[in-house]
Amino acid sequence: MMSTKQDLLSNTRHSYPYLVKTDYKFDLDKLREEMVAIEKQNGWEDMTNQSELVAGLIQGRKRLTSAFANDGGDYDDYKQMIVTDIDRDTVNETDFAQVDDSEKFATYKTDMKRSTAIQDETLYGNLRSVMEVAPYTSKMLESFPDPLARVRYAKIKPNFAIKPHIDYNTTYGMRYHIALHTNDKCKVGFRRNKTQDFEEFHIPADGHLYYFNQGFEHFANNYSDEERIHIVIGLGGQQLMEPYKIK
Repeated sequence: MMSTKQDLLSNTRHSYPYLVKTDYKFDLDKLREEMVAIEKQNGWEDMTNQSELVAGLIQGRKRLTSAFANDGGDYDDYKQMIVTDIDRDTVNETDFAQVDDSEKFATYKTDMKRSTAIQDETLYGNLRSVMEVAPYTSKMLESFPDPLARVRYAKIKPNFAIKPHIDYNTTYGMRYHIALHTNDKCKVGFRRNKTQDFEEFHIPADGHLYYFNQGFEHFANNYSDEERIHIVIGLGGQQLMEPYKIK
């Protein structure tokens, strides 16, 4: 019998640590080389670009900046290159209808669910044609035991910080990072509730795939003079993390 989404994503955020260095390791030089090739084809976008699904969740630059960027920050300082796309043949065109911006924002921040297909990250499992210039990266993304969801390169420019926020529970999707360019002044932090202090971590550029528990409140910052670039990988299952569950 075919597994349902509920079967694949049955464990809540409390089932997993904040951050896990997995046993998956890849050739960092090849990943960096192919990122440059994708960059030449694709270019970087900010989060308000209408081709990015997150633009369907949040009302314009002003609201986006106030929701995620620390005071004084500009969301031009956080760029992405999206390398997966939705399979429009599997969804109804009505799912792409416009939704009131306030409704999109409320859905994103409170329910952590997606009301239309274009807002559903787990449907973004098709590699874009630009990935033809990145065969090693493509093979890596197709090697995981769980269904591929939204994948992007994320660039945090120097001296920029993303405010603490919660994305969605692990019953919706799982998230992983591979650091391509970073340094010890780039941090992420997590906490389980607002009575706790944030626990800070650095994700090194060591070729390893790191599980990132986006279900808890978290932040990311880059207080260095260099860009921080990660591959951020969404997966629609929890098989990869089975050995790392909290007992």
